[in-house]
Amino acid sequence: MTVADVHGGSQARQRIQIKVPEQYRDVHEEIWKDLEEYIFTGFLSSPARLLNNDFVFKSLNHQEIRNIWHLRRTLASATDRAVHEQRFMAAFIAHSIFVAMGRNMLHHRFEHIDKLAEMIRKIPAVYQNKILDNLNSLNKRANRLYPLVEVYVHESRSRYRWLYLKKLPIHSIEATGIPGTAELGMNYCQQTWVAMNEVIDRKEEVEVSWNHAKFVGSCFAGKGMISVDEQDKARRQREQQELDERKMKILRAYIAQIDGKEIESDEGTVPLPDGRRAVVEGRFKAESVEELADQLSSALSGEKDHHDKVVEEHFRRVRAEQEALAKQSRQLAMAPWRDMSIGKSIGSGARVLNPEEKDAYVKRMQALMISAPADPVSPPDIGGDVDRSDLRGKRDG
Repeated sequence: MTVADVHGGSQARQRIQIKVPEQYRDVHEEIWKDLEEYIFTGFLSSPARLLNNDFVFKSLNHQEIRNIWHLRRTLASATDRAVHEQRFMAAFIAHSIFVAMGRNMLHHRFEHIDKLAEMIRKIPAVYQNKILDNLNSLNKRANRLYPLVEVYVHESRSRYRWLYLKKLPIHSIEATGIPGTAELGMNYCQQTWVAMNEVIDRKEEVEVSWNHAKFVGSCFAGKGMISVDEQDKARRQREQQELDERKMKILRAYIAQIDGKEIESDEGTVPLPDGRRAVVEGRFKAESVEELADQLSSALSGEKDHHDKVVEEHFRRVRAEQEALAKQSRQLAMAPWRDMSIGKSIGSGARVLNPEEKDAYVKRMQALMISAPADPVSPPDIGGDVDRSDLRGKRDG
């Protein structure tokens, strides 16, 4: 951490840089719990007890939903719409059962899926609706996990899993340990995780080859390769910074959805205590230890942050208003309070009088001034030094 440096006899203050230890950059591991179950098992599960029997229900992937929609087409020929909807609900619930009465229903599911659907049709409709509500919540939970794959794939725990699983199909029984998962197909998160890991592997291979090429080049042109190496370091640092920012944004959105809150926006309005609403031009606060360290570095270096600039702008606006008021007061103080020598009234509604109106107006004013008391009322004090003898002289004249 540097505070000041001397260059050419003059002291040039350098910016204080606070570096965040690596251990503070880690994300709480609990946030990856559902995502890892969805990737490395193939579905999310939820236990339930129905009609004195134990069940474990699972989420459906896009391939299972596609098969159910195909099944709905075959049921479209049913004359009774109620029978058609009942069969479709039974098929949806049957495909969502993982364990029924202690038996794995995924293994060779195609052999007994019809019998399972017929058994579901015998369950009262009130229980079927309750099952569908719980399955809807379970599938929504699974759908929220997809954006997390983009940041999870760069975590160390994910890369270690990939070193082993890249040799196997991720949905195979060897990878999941559950018979029947290979029949489900790969969900979107599994497909994305595998594809992104392949891309990262290729990128690392290119980086290794490029580093070897730079090493060979440094043997012939050492000074020339220094600038190339500095550019590579800057590029990697910029990529890491962009990745950290993207990671924080995705995690904030995911946590906001879990808590049932709307994602905060930098634009909009906020309610004030008195009932009014104020326009939010931007929110500035530290969302991570990196941003907090950057704010602390700016404060120790004497740099102005957004709050300082807002305060300066407020004082500048107040000073401008005070100067405008002072200028207006001076103009009012220099203006005549009463002018009887011209035939027009002072004010916003001023107009020029013709000669006849002017003579009549002057005569009326002279009559009023003659009938006025010896000590007329003084003009109001408007903030300036007015020479009242001048006014009396004008009146006597």
